[in-house]
This record gives sequence, C-alpha cells and structure tokens, in this order.
Amino acid sequence: SNTYELISNKNWNGVLIEGNTTKFPDLQQTFKAIQQVTLINKYVDFEGENTLDKLLKETAIPSDFDLLSIDIDGNDYHIWESLQTYHPKLV
Repeated sequence: SNTYELISNKNWNGVLIEGNTTKFPDLQQTFKAIQQVTLINKYVDFEGENTLDKLLKETAIPSDFDLLSIDIDGNDYHIWESLQTYHPKLV
C-alpha cells in the first residue's frame, strides 16, 4: 500500500478505495483495527456516478486534504484531471 505507513504508524486519516470485490476483504482485514480509515468498494471513473469527487463527497474528508495517491493501473491521469471539488496539497 502507498499509504499504509502513514495510516498505521503515523496516525493519519484515510479514505481507501478498492474496486476489486475479491481484494476488498483483504483491505478490510488490513485496516480492521484502525478507526480513522474509510473503506470504499467501488471502481473510480473519470465521469458518471463513480467520479472521485462523488465518492469522496460520501465521506468526511475535507476538500483541502493533504495527500492523494492514485494507483489504478491505467486511467490515473484522467481521474486526477476530473477532480474538481477536492484540492489535495500533494499528489
């Protein structure tokens, strides 16, 4: 995970999104004891109902959060480009 160290050892909050329903239980198991994490099991798209803006709106994350890590093997740029409501300090 790109953010495991920050969340589990540095007490960062996080929203982790996993689209694969087979891998999602592993994510739940990894972070089961960490209360400051929101887990979402949906594929992120750059248009439509599953844009990153719309998925993040369902969480308590502030619009100016600190770190955005996109690792989706393909449409990373398009997901980043579609982000309009949220303004991470570091990508």
